[in-house]
Amino acid sequence: MAGIVRRRYLGGAAAALGGLIAVACGEPTVRYVGQPQAGPAGPAGPAGAKGETGAQGQQGAQGAQGAAAKAPVTLDFQHRWNGPAREPIVDEVIKLFEETNPGIFVETTMNLARGEGTSGGVPIAKILASIAAGQPPDCLMIHANPAREFAQRGALAWLDNYLKRDGRSLGELYFPAVLPYIQLEGKTYALSQTASGDNPYNHYNKDMLAAKGVNPDDLKTWQGLLQAARTLTVAQGDSFKEIGYRYPGSFSTWHTLNGGQFWDADGRKVLFNDAIGREALTHSTEAVKQVYGSWPKLDTYIKEHTVEMSAPVDSLFANGKLAISTSGPWYWVSVPKAAPNLNWGTERMPRNAENPQSKQTTLAGSVWTWATGAGPKNPDEAWLLERWMSQDEGHRRLMTGMGRATMYKPVVMDKLYYDANPGWDLVLETINAATPLPIAKGAGPAMTHINAVTEQVVQGELGVAAALEQAAEKAQFELDKAHEAAQG
Repeated sequence: MAGIVRRRYLGGAAAALGGLIAVACGEPTVRYVGQPQAGPAGPAGPAGAKGETGAQGQQGAQGAQGAAAKAPVTLDFQHRWNGPAREPIVDEVIKLFEETNPGIFVETTMNLARGEGTSGGVPIAKILASIAAGQPPDCLMIHANPAREFAQRGALAWLDNYLKRDGRSLGELYFPAVLPYIQLEGKTYALSQTASGDNPYNHYNKDMLAAKGVNPDDLKTWQGLLQAARTLTVAQGDSFKEIGYRYPGSFSTWHTLNGGQFWDADGRKVLFNDAIGREALTHSTEAVKQVYGSWPKLDTYIKEHTVEMSAPVDSLFANGKLAISTSGPWYWVSVPKAAPNLNWGTERMPRNAENPQSKQTTLAGSVWTWATGAGPKNPDEAWLLERWMSQDEGHRRLMTGMGRATMYKPVVMDKLYYDANPGWDLVLETINAATPLPIAKGAGPAMTHINAVTEQVVQGELGVAAALEQAAEKAQFELDKAHEAAQG
């Protein structure tokens, strides 16, 4: 298949990693006494990962049990971290795994494909066929949505016995929003690698707020943000000199903040066409009229002042034309490059002070995971590799090397993240408070219809109630169609 590249690593010393990864080679930030790590293993059970008995486990990951003594063992590892910046990091992590586990070799596949039978660039149909043929991947990179379907078909190995044996509690080690994406009816079928629910935020220009007497704490509620937008907006003729906030924003953001759910826990029935949804859509669209008079007037101002930027930053915010910008955690890296003299701060997204169900949160849509196909030929060694990529030093090096957050607390709290991002405490606070979106077949098309309601209302095409009713019908159709297709 096009796009598939295989590499065979037969051990040897791992090359020193450069840049961020080189720093990550030190002792882990969090250690678990007596829990085995992926250390050298053999018949006599030599020392653990750090070369001595003690904090990381008394005899290495599998030494005492002799699992690695069955060497040579070759594991099938499949991932899709493609690209010149990411693939070499994975290669080095795998080399280090082989060095740490003598006698276990890894055959790596760049699992990237397009077209029918794929999901997120991963050849789902091909992988299912290999599992059915008794040749499951030992460690597979797969998005949480298809991973759930694999688990429901019995196509993934369950991990709870290994987690229990190694004394690892998911509730203690992971942020709560990720658990629905790696467990089915309380049983664990995958382990996450990337973060979910780490944006957005309201980044604000401190000088603009101070000049108008706006307290940043006001941005913590819908009502305070709306008043701040009014105060910070300066009219100029038929347009504006500067604006406070880019209403209306996305319906999915406001709906989640208001305590709403898009569909039920089974992903079968849409729920957003209710009082919570109507309140959220009304607030965001009416704010446009209250602050700016009309959408065309605001839209014209935005288009006239938008310019190309060398970094992913709203150019209005960078150039002092917008006081409060909703965006992600990358602003902490991008804003200093795009606007080095900008004096700015950040707040989490606001809650609706008039709704007790509302809270400062963000939507956790899904996550990339590592999983093992059902029926691996070498289950103990497969677990070592999956744990290496999900929790151990391999996970630390992969995530810090790519500069990506993770839902695994012992890694995401590493000093490296704090050094790279001065807002990291706020990022972790946001991840911890995230609201998971239940996995649903047809979720992508359904969300497209859901987020279209905002434009329909501000453009005057439909009223709030009509827009939500229409979107609910279309979204429900997408969910039903996807489930019928899956059953077929």
